[in-house]
Amino acid sequence: MDKHGIDISVVSTANPWLDFLSPTEAHKLAMELNEDLEEYCSSSPKVLSTELTRLYGFGLLPLVPEVSVDALLASVNQISQLPHLRGVIMGTRGVGKGLDDVALDPVWEAIEKAGLVVFVHPHYGVDPKAWGDIDNGHVLPLALGFPFETTTVCSSIL
Repeated sequence: MDKHGIDISVVSTANPWLDFLSPTEAHKLAMELNEDLEEYCSSSPKVLSTELTRLYGFGLLPLVPEVSVDALLASVNQISQLPHLRGVIMGTRGVGKGLDDVALDPVWEAIEKAGLVVFVHPHYGVDPKAWGDIDNGHVLPLALGFPFETTTVCSSIL
């Protein structure tokens, strides 16, 4: 950061995909990762001549199928109470039906009320069949699939 003149950076817990876990496990892990991220950011050096730390973070929501809205709201509340977490990182599937799923309306309202930033992170891309039978590596899915996935989900939210 010093080499490039960056005073403050925003980091995230990890990739936001916990959909390989049960709702209970995902909720527990998200809460633990958020606490770990808070500790990491709070222990970072201060920006010279300020009280600001050099690192802030985006917390994690347990967005997995069948998770309760209460668990999601508890995570939003936790993140909003941690002084070095300023937003959330979210995959594009939400709880399985996309980020425009009406079941997420209370979560969006809580995020807005808390003043948190949302970082939508692509992961699933476009159906692999769209790229044909020839293996062209990961360039097409990343360079074209991820921006398409992000654009699609953000358009649906709007």
